[in-house]
Amino acid sequence: MSVAADASPAPDPKSVLEADFAAFTAEYVAAYPKITADSSLSPAEKGQRALDHMMSFYFSSLSSYSHGSVTPVDEDVYRTYLCAYFEHGLGLNLSVAKERLVMVHAGPDAKGDIMGSGVWFVTYKIDPLDGLEAWEWEDVYGVRARRGSDGKRELGFEWVVADNEVTGLMVHRPVIFAELFGGPVSASTS
Repeated sequence: MSVAADASPAPDPKSVLEADFAAFTAEYVAAYPKITADSSLSPAEKGQRALDHMMSFYFSSLSSYSHGSVTPVDEDVYRTYLCAYFEHGLGLNLSVAKERLVMVHAGPDAKGDIMGSGVWFVTYKIDPLDGLEAWEWEDVYGVRARRGSDGKRELGFEWVVADNEVTGLMVHRPVIFAELFGGPVSASTS
């Protein structure tokens, strides 16, 4: 009588992709406080480092949605945005207050690699460098595992909804908001 070798069950695609997405999003957030803390960099250099990091996580087709506007990936726009955070004493000392990943799809592709998509709800907390009050906002990202042009599996963000982030700037940093978006500056805040 022959005994069959124990066959390990195939990994659950959803569990694999959830773990991959969790590591991906943690890595995305972890770099910003380190860039903020690097005293050897000027505000413009910090903005550029933050941009380089952010762009390495965004698919080139990413669109950002905020208050009815749709903005495709534009490095110049994002550079201006990130540099303003540092030039006005805000920085990017971010932490995750809470997060939730909703899986949309997970399964093997024709080559057996696990691909799929999810929606990442993340509440950021920012502790401004200038010592003013911290605040929180929620952004929502579409995250995907896909086969890249080089044939390898890649993870990235496809879209982001940033209404609450922009509203937070209007309320907590109207000068930055006005510089970036041309909005009004309240006389009672700076």
